[in-house]
Amino acid sequence: MVLLFASQAHAITGDEYLKDPAKEARAVALFKDIRCVVCAGQSLYDSNALIAHDIRMLIRVQIQSGQKDSDIKSYLTERYGDSVLMTPPLASRTVLLWFGPLIIFTSGGLTAFYLFRRRPRKKQGT
Repeated sequence: MVLLFASQAHAITGDEYLKDPAKEARAVALFKDIRCVVCAGQSLYDSNALIAHDIRMLIRVQIQSGQKDSDIKSYLTERYGDSVLMTPPLASRTVLLWFGPLIIFTSGGLTAFYLFRRRPRKKQGT
């Protein structure tokens, strides 16, 4: 019985939401754009981790105090690194992250094309 209600312990209560719907919408947009620091590939919006709950509350407090979205993101990237952003910035240290899959896919396709072109073809009628 305790385990049944344990998952609900981290749920957001009504008093945690921002009163202003526009500010709450900003907060939700930021939750979707920021990665949970302990979950693999989940945004803060999707995560049930306790740290995700704490970061969501931190973001709400910062929005309530008048911080801009860019300031909030800067604060979180200073604290947790670029990996906290769902879409990391294009910088010299993230070039491989952005273009690595394209390079691997292209080189694999060219290798396959080259290997199939070199393969001897069977003659018809033999």
